[in-house]
Amino acid sequence: MKTMELPALAVKKSKYKSFATDDTECVNRLDKNFAQSAPDIVWVSDITYIRAGGRFYYLCVIIDLFSRKVIAYKISARADAQLVTDTFLAAYYARNPNGLMFHSDRGCQYTAFSFRKLLDNLNRTVIF
Repeated sequence: MKTMELPALAVKKSKYKSFATDDTECVNRLDKNFAQSAPDIVWVSDITYIRAGGRFYYLCVIIDLFSRKVIAYKISARADAQLVTDTFLAAYYARNPNGLMFHSDRGCQYTAFSFRKLLDNLNRTVIF
């Protein structure tokens, strides 16, 4: 870039800020143990975005760690707790697990009160 006299596009890398503050509620019990012995013991989830038609859409996916297959996914125009809730309920009613561990990042959608309350009502363990 210097020899071609091109300016740098970004001079400072932005830092990720975590907004979750309640560490006692979100203990990482999975601890990188990604090899599971049976289905519906551990599910993992994340949200990504897709640009289509000049707009951004958000895709939430839940995967079973045993089979590494997608259990449920939903697409929404908003990356909110409702997207995560709808995706989790689709997976839950498709599989009806017993004693499930649910793992995600510490995104605000997963730590939202409404989603945590849903998991508590279904007697599921939340980990991050």
